[in-house]
Amino acid sequence: MIWNKKFKYPKTNREAIEGERHYHIYDEKLPSVTTILQNTQSVEKKASLENWKRRVGPISAENIKNEAANRGSIMHKLIECYLLDERHLDLTDLGQQADKMAQIIIDEGLKDCMQEIWGTEVCLHYPGLYAGASDLAGVYEGRESILDFNSLTSLNVSSGLKTILYNLQHMLQLTIKFTALRYSLEPF
Repeated sequence: MIWNKKFKYPKTNREAIEGERHYHIYDEKLPSVTTILQNTQSVEKKASLENWKRRVGPISAENIKNEAANRGSIMHKLIECYLLDERHLDLTDLGQQADKMAQIIIDEGLKDCMQEIWGTEVCLHYPGLYAGASDLAGVYEGRESILDFNSLTSLNVSSGLKTILYNLQHMLQLTIKFTALRYSLEPF
């Protein structure tokens, strides 16, 4: 992998506005891609999440959500350190779980596939509409790409349909971010 600072990524601050994530870029406060997608979820998806919360209980649901978020943050840090050729070790139980997940992404998704890196944790935005952070931008298997690393610790799916819908939503998120990459960044 070679590093190529192809684009100037804007400096940004994240802030919550009425409980929703926004990015302050230049003179704009733009909603995050995740915020937009959450606000456009289907009634069925929202009902499914509420049913799960009722089934496991609100305290347990919050604990599960927080643990998954923490594990995902550690996993992202480990992958970013790999890409930056730095070392990071987290010996906690959660860190060990995240390390296994990160290693799968590195071994099966990045090694020998990522030819050029333009940036990690890059902020992308479409002026006047939205903003988001992408985990990695560059050339993947010969194609200009943006990548987001997601961790799904358990996939309790009765049919493949939920997996397909999850993947479609993730593809939509990446498409939106790639559009921002192509239309908002200045080359170096």
